[in-house]
Amino acid sequence: MVCNTISDGDDQIAIKGGTSVENVMIAHNHFGSGDGMSIGSETNGGVSNVSVHDLSIDGLNTGMSGGSSNGIRIKSDASVGGPVKNVTYKDVCVCTLTNPILVTPRYSSAIGTSIPDYTDITIQDFHSVSSSATPNVTTDGYDMSHITSLTLDNVVIDGIQSANVSVNSARVTLGPGGLHFTLSGAVVTVTNDTSGTSVPNACAGKFVRL
Repeated sequence: MVCNTISDGDDQIAIKGGTSVENVMIAHNHFGSGDGMSIGSETNGGVSNVSVHDLSIDGLNTGMSGGSSNGIRIKSDASVGGPVKNVTYKDVCVCTLTNPILVTPRYSSAIGTSIPDYTDITIQDFHSVSSSATPNVTTDGYDMSHITSLTLDNVVIDGIQSANVSVNSARVTLGPGGLHFTLSGAVVTVTNDTSGTSVPNACAGKFVRL
């Protein structure tokens, strides 16, 4: 899925994993109104080997009422959950989003035995630029047996506060680019592999007004 402009008031792209989904490339897309670049909520068939590259999400000028709330989103619950692994997001610019990054295994309160399990998630060269919205970052695992593992490499969220960061039951690797906010929550482990000084991803010209 390449070179699209999408403004639909819901998930702009949703990868549904009710049956196995693998080897997906999503590149050079621009989003307006909607709920993000989503995986789920069905992941019980497994989702793997997904690459999202050169994505911009403009919450300032949505073209629809309701605006945009989410950027990168992985969502599932215990009724339709399963493995999501080897997913990379690279060169992403967003603005005026409530949830620039939202990774949750508790998308709803549904119960069951299909537990979401997120591993090898990489977010690289991600910049949420300064805006009027209060940004939140959530990257949670389901429990100690289903720990979310992710790498954050040169991730910048303008205006983020520690109170708006939730990282629970997660194994996080930082670097080589820096992380410009402090992780907060019941994080399991953090490995700091940062080196040198990182530069926020350049977002000039990324937001094509709809």
